[in-house]
Amino acid sequence: MTWSMSLLAQNDYARAERLFNEAKFDSASQLYLDLFNAESPKNPSTYLALSRSLFEVKDFDRLGLVAERYRTGSEDPLGYIDQYWALVSKGKAKKANNLWREIVNYSMSSTEVNCSRLMQRLIRYGAFNQAKVIFTQFAPAISSASQNLVEQYLELYFLEDSMDKALTLSLKYLQENPLQVEDFSRFFDRQKSKEDFYTLFKQKLFTYTSQHPEVSFTLHLLIWLEQIHGNFGEAARFGLMLARRSSRFIPTLLTLAQDAFNNNALVQCLELCDFVLTSEYVNSYGGKAAQLKLTTQKRLLDQGEDQAVDLNYLENALLELASNSEANPSIQTEAILEYCSIQIQYRQDITSTVNFLDSLIRSNTFTRQNLNRIKLLYGEALTMQGKPWKALIVYTQVDHDDGDGILGEEARFKKAQLSYYEGEFEWAQAQLNILKGATSELVSNDAIQLSVFITDNLGLDSNMDAMMGYASIELLVAQHRYSEAITSLNTWEQVYDEHVLMDNALVMRAKIYEKQRNPEAAIRTYNLVLERFESSILCDNVHWALAELYQKKEEHELVKEHCLAILTDFPDSRLINSARELYRSYP
Repeated sequence: MTWSMSLLAQNDYARAERLFNEAKFDSASQLYLDLFNAESPKNPSTYLALSRSLFEVKDFDRLGLVAERYRTGSEDPLGYIDQYWALVSKGKAKKANNLWREIVNYSMSSTEVNCSRLMQRLIRYGAFNQAKVIFTQFAPAISSASQNLVEQYLELYFLEDSMDKALTLSLKYLQENPLQVEDFSRFFDRQKSKEDFYTLFKQKLFTYTSQHPEVSFTLHLLIWLEQIHGNFGEAARFGLMLARRSSRFIPTLLTLAQDAFNNNALVQCLELCDFVLTSEYVNSYGGKAAQLKLTTQKRLLDQGEDQAVDLNYLENALLELASNSEANPSIQTEAILEYCSIQIQYRQDITSTVNFLDSLIRSNTFTRQNLNRIKLLYGEALTMQGKPWKALIVYTQVDHDDGDGILGEEARFKKAQLSYYEGEFEWAQAQLNILKGATSELVSNDAIQLSVFITDNLGLDSNMDAMMGYASIELLVAQHRYSEAITSLNTWEQVYDEHVLMDNALVMRAKIYEKQRNPEAAIRTYNLVLERFESSILCDNVHWALAELYQKKEEHELVKEHCLAILTDFPDSRLINSARELYRSYP
């Protein structure tokens, strides 16, 4: 049935609504009542607005009368509840109980829609127990009710702060209706912000799973629960458990693995990829899993977590990609560079890498740009091999070939860097001054940083020997000769303990300890910098290095402490955004 209003009635309705919004409930209720009395049949919208206004002014006498008129002249059951609540509010218990029996009888034979409306109206009045009765009369067994009605019923327990009961009933319902677990997750999503929800729900899911090991829906819920709380590693672990139980879940593991990768749960991502690669689905999904595994292992290497990486697998995958004739030449070149970087950094096989790169350059099968990329790495490998003069020739070739291109700028910076290592500071400075305006922001920043360092220290007459010694140690570090670098630093620090470069020397020492997998020594050294050189321009970098080290050790309070130091003491630091993001990631 549709209801129409005259223009005058529409104006009165709009005026009443405005009065209600202005909290002038008496005036609004009178206007609504006039409209209600004039209507035949009764318009549900007018009745709802009128009952709402009467409830606000606590005029239960009039509410009861209006509700009785509405329910007797309408099929809408809401009048039942309003009249019942008016009687309760006026203390007329006997009449209220008699009417309640009518409501209960009505609900037993009512439709789901009307049952839901009765419950919603009771919830509005805070009559949660009565709303539960309506549900149980309509659906004596919770499993027989529709999901929407069940969610409305369970919401009552959450509103009462009876979370334990709500979760228990939820699991009971899902045991009978496990296919609805995904839709039911959206109901839980509305409850997730409640205090102790995560802890209690996880505990109940664990308990339920131990008591009913045959069910799978609890694992689905555990995955959802961990994902919404940012525990993607845990979510991946439960996904693996589910896949081992049901092969139907395996295709969705890749989505879970991608989530783990996106949120830096890299080890768990690898576990999921490996599971897919060894499953019966490998023919269908193996390509995606292999690509994600390769990307994940590369990121682990970038983060210095090579112990979690299968280097043999990664090397073979990169070589396979490099030799794939269907792959884009730039991707092939990238695979070659990454493979060689592994040989240099983790295998320490400099000689074989130099020979391999030399053979590639001689083959002359690359585009000019890709060949120059290979030559830049070749120059680094030659420097590590102790042949900086030969590296200089290679860099000069790239410089001449690429001109003002980004690779040419990078080659010129590396030439300036070699001059710095050799103690040719003025020549290096001249090159760096040009590179400050480089197209590449990275090259420009590196050039500015090294130029400022030379300028700050070259003007001191007494520090030339100290600076030359310092630069030679930096060359040892660049060549990955860490033990020799530490030995040279020991000597340098004994001679130049009060030198202005001492803070730099200590930072270099700490970084070497990190390369040598000695985090405790690195932490001690970084802290020594903060103690001795609290005004050093390196302190923000030192705080960040400590935050990252403590993050790996899962010492969260210390991570926050050093991030906060950057935020408060170094507001202009380039690390300010990273520090803020990391600080906010902890409660």
